[in-house]
Amino acid sequence: VPWALELGDIRRAARQYVLLHDGTITLLPPFEAETHAALLAEIDTAADVLRANGDLLLRVQPVPENTAFAFVPRHESANGDSLAVFDGRAEVVSWRGPRTLSPTLDGGVEEIPVTYYIDWSARKSTNHFYTAFVQLQTQDHTALAGDEGPVWRWLYPPPLWGSGDVIATPYTLVIPGDLAPGAYRVVVGLYIARFTGMNQPVTAAAWGSAGEMATIDWIKVPQADPPALDPDRPVLDIVLGDMFALRQAAGERGTGGLVQVTLTWEGLADRPPVDATVFVHVRDADGTMIAQSDIRPWNGQYPTFIWDAGEIVQTTHTLDLGNIGDHDPADLQVVAGMYTFPGPDRLPVIQGGIAVPDALIDLGTLADLVGGYSP
Repeated sequence: VPWALELGDIRRAARQYVLLHDGTITLLPPFEAETHAALLAEIDTAADVLRANGDLLLRVQPVPENTAFAFVPRHESANGDSLAVFDGRAEVVSWRGPRTLSPTLDGGVEEIPVTYYIDWSARKSTNHFYTAFVQLQTQDHTALAGDEGPVWRWLYPPPLWGSGDVIATPYTLVIPGDLAPGAYRVVVGLYIARFTGMNQPVTAAAWGSAGEMATIDWIKVPQADPPALDPDRPVLDIVLGDMFALRQAAGERGTGGLVQVTLTWEGLADRPPVDATVFVHVRDADGTMIAQSDIRPWNGQYPTFIWDAGEIVQTTHTLDLGNIGDHDPADLQVVAGMYTFPGPDRLPVIQGGIAVPDALIDLGTLADLVGGYSP
């Protein structure tokens, strides 16, 4: 039985249903596409339930024997906390939908609808009828797509919610088809439906908040053309924090004393809970910093917390070495690593199974890395 009341025919795209059993109505999470298709296979021969005027209200059919329901999986906080809390009352406990979007979204179409489900729950009883909005935003909070609507206004509104209820509400976002690779925010807001502008304050958010909007997670648009390891360079065995591996390092001299260092990384875990900064430093024999580059991957557009296991990602570091003076490039050491905030705290480094002191990766001398570099 589709949970949405329809006129005419059922809304066949709806993947949220209720289960009727022994006089109890159970609100189900959204079905996976395969389960949804199986339930709709015989829907046209199911029993009709009509309104008094003869219009179709819903259709009912028995669940086939040995049927195992498969639901769209929940995305939850890694530590079990709420993803967002509004006014200490309504909370987002999880969400459902794709965490990765194709870089060209269905073959390069200009835009495509994507449905996300927000799992709401009540921390405290409320007499408010809420309306919620969901947006896809850039990292600097520019909205790219959005949808809003009442939170189960007519069927199971928030004033009726009981302790432990988790209510999945769908929102369909029309996503631009030309999103650049990188990380994008999933943002949720809540306001009281009867009074325009009465936004509910964010009292907790897993990924921070901006005004009265909470970031509950991140969507990834993967690299359109992922890099590959260079077959002509040795492959390194350097692991950082059990989450990342440095596989190759290369240096190239530019103009005006600039040197470009390219580090090739491999993700060892899916979506690690780390937003790391990658650094490359050039030091003299006394440890004095000569040049440095500290950046989040792709200047923050492709942060480490969206990397997946087995994914190859490159970071490019530009070092200004135009004023190294009398320093011999063969005496300048190049080191690299990752660190996180607050701190900063360097990720531990294991090379060849041995812990590296100070969590610093030794990339050799400047002369070695750049192939006979000279000022």
